Amino acid sequence: MYPRNLEKLWNGLASIRDYELDKAIKQGGVKFSYKDKTMTITAEDLKSKKFQCHSREFNSVYNPGQKYTLIDFKFVEDKETKVIEKIEEDKQKILL
Repeated sequence: MYPRNLEKLWNGLASIRDYELDKAIKQGGVKFSYKDKTMTITAEDLKSKKFQCHSREFNSVYNPGQKYTLIDFKFVEDKETKVIEKIEEDKQKILL
């Protein structure tokens, strides 16, 4: 999985750059992390284009001359994460 740490969401959307999308497909998908939540998108979903692309190109701050487009996904927390958090909460209650 290609790891992508997010500092913020834009209108509930998680964004990735177009060249990162290619890396994510090669690595079997992308795993977004935002605060204590995660969202996983498989390579099959990435290939099926279940996302929103921007038509605007952005100039890279870090690599002058490089341009990229943003690809957005609605951030939906993984169910597994919620289950694990619930188990951890129950453990803490038992230990107290």
